[in-house]
Amino acid sequence: MAPKQRDIGWEHDISIGGSRKLVKCNYCGKQVRGGITRLKQHIAHLSNQVEGCLRVPKEVSQILRQHFSEDSKKRAAIKFKKERLMKSLSEEDFYDVVDKNSEDDIEEWWFRKS
Repeated sequence: MAPKQRDIGWEHDISIGGSRKLVKCNYCGKQVRGGITRLKQHIAHLSNQVEGCLRVPKEVSQILRQHFSEDSKKRAAIKFKKERLMKSLSEEDFYDVVDKNSEDDIEEWWFRKS
């Protein structure tokens, strides 16, 4: 498994008191409760739950908006794959995997219809 990447939002804040739930914006100094996601919303001007940063450069704001968009697409793809898998498991029309006990070709798999 690949190591987890550092969140892009941590480049734009300072953690207050060692807490990941209370951060301070590098651009305007606003303290944001709720962690890195809420701070990214503050910088990208995305949420009605937090005031947008007035001092952030437009390029940084656009980068974080793009980050949210890509993240959303990834979550949607994962959800679709999960739903498709669950649907295929619930259908009666699936295949069982049966191991062929042959010394000639032990890695060969045969499928038979249930």
